[in-house]
Amino acid sequence: GEGIYAAKFCYDLEYNGYSDWFLPSKDELNILNENALYIRGFSYNPGANYYWSSSEYNGMAWMQVITPGFWNNPILYPRDRKMHARCIRYF
Repeated sequence: GEGIYAAKFCYDLEYNGYSDWFLPSKDELNILNENALYIRGFSYNPGANYYWSSSEYNGMAWMQVITPGFWNNPILYPRDRKMHARCIRYF
Protein backbone atom coordinates (compact mmCIF):
# COMPACT_ATOMS: atom_id res chain seq x y z
CA GLY A 1 0.00 0.00 0.00
CA GLU A 2 0.84 3.66 0.01
CA GLY A 3 2.48 5.47 2.88
CA ILE A 4 5.74 5.40 4.75
CA TYR A 5 6.21 2.30 6.84
CA ALA A 6 8.97 -0.19 7.60
CA ALA A 7 7.80 -3.09 5.40
CA LYS A 8 7.46 -0.82 2.35
CA PHE A 9 10.85 0.74 3.04
CA CYS A 10 12.45 -2.73 2.96
CA TYR A 11 10.42 -3.84 -0.06
CA ASP A 12 11.54 -0.76 -2.04
CA LEU A 13 15.17 -0.91 -0.87
CA GLU A 14 17.94 -1.31 -3.43
CA TYR A 15 21.31 -1.69 -1.72
CA ASN A 16 24.65 -3.19 -2.81
CA GLY A 17 23.09 -4.37 -6.06
CA TYR A 18 20.24 -6.27 -4.35
CA SER A 19 16.53 -5.49 -4.40
CA ASP A 20 15.10 -8.54 -2.62
CA TRP A 21 15.06 -7.05 0.90
CA PHE A 22 12.20 -7.58 3.35
CA LEU A 23 11.25 -6.73 6.93
CA PRO A 24 11.90 -9.75 9.18
CA SER A 25 9.16 -11.48 11.14
CA LYS A 26 9.28 -11.33 14.95
CA ASP A 27 10.93 -14.76 15.02
CA GLU A 28 13.57 -13.77 12.45
CA LEU A 29 14.21 -10.53 14.33
CA ASN A 30 14.62 -12.50 17.54
CA ILE A 31 17.28 -14.64 15.83
CA LEU A 32 19.05 -11.43 14.78
CA ASN A 33 18.96 -10.29 18.41
CA GLU A 34 20.44 -13.60 19.57
CA ASN A 35 23.31 -13.07 17.11
CA ALA A 36 23.65 -9.28 17.45
CA LEU A 37 27.20 -9.59 18.78
CA TYR A 38 28.22 -11.04 15.41
CA ILE A 39 26.10 -8.83 13.14
CA ARG A 40 27.11 -5.24 12.52
CA GLY A 41 24.94 -2.20 11.93
CA PHE A 42 22.54 -2.21 14.88
CA SER A 43 22.00 0.82 17.09
CA TYR A 44 22.61 -0.18 20.70
CA ASN A 45 21.91 3.17 22.34
CA PRO A 46 19.09 2.89 24.89
CA GLY A 47 15.89 4.18 23.35
CA ALA A 48 17.36 3.90 19.84
CA ASN A 49 17.66 0.11 19.75
CA TYR A 50 13.99 -0.64 18.96
CA TYR A 51 13.37 -2.46 15.65
CA TRP A 52 10.12 -3.26 13.83
CA SER A 53 9.15 -6.73 12.66
CA SER A 54 6.63 -7.57 9.96
CA SER A 55 4.50 -9.60 12.41
CA GLU A 56 1.22 -8.03 13.48
CA TYR A 57 -1.52 -8.84 15.94
CA ASN A 58 -4.76 -6.99 16.77
CA GLY A 59 -3.76 -3.87 14.83
CA MET A 60 -0.37 -3.68 16.51
CA ALA A 61 3.07 -4.82 15.36
CA TRP A 62 5.78 -6.77 17.14
CA MET A 63 9.04 -4.96 17.83
CA GLN A 64 12.31 -6.12 19.32
CA VAL A 65 14.78 -4.33 21.57
CA ILE A 66 18.17 -5.33 20.14
CA THR A 67 20.68 -5.68 22.97
CA PRO A 68 23.86 -7.71 22.37
CA GLY A 69 24.34 -10.46 24.90
CA PHE A 70 20.80 -10.21 26.29
CA TRP A 71 17.71 -12.19 25.43
CA ASN A 72 14.68 -9.96 24.82
CA ASN A 73 11.18 -11.05 23.93
CA PRO A 74 9.43 -9.26 21.09
CA ILE A 75 6.84 -6.74 22.34
CA LEU A 76 3.55 -5.64 20.75
CA TYR A 77 3.58 -1.93 19.99
CA PRO A 78 1.31 0.59 18.23
CA ARG A 79 2.21 0.75 14.54
CA ASP A 80 2.35 4.55 14.43
CA ARG A 81 5.54 4.77 16.53
CA LYS A 82 8.89 5.61 14.96
CA MET A 83 11.51 2.88 15.29
CA HIS A 84 14.35 1.40 13.28
CA ALA A 85 13.87 -1.09 10.48
CA ARG A 86 16.49 -3.77 9.80
CA CYS A 87 15.92 -5.07 6.29
CA ILE A 88 17.19 -8.58 5.57
CA ARG A 89 17.55 -10.95 2.60
CA TYR A 90 17.26 -14.68 2.21
CA PHE A 91 20.56 -16.36 1.50
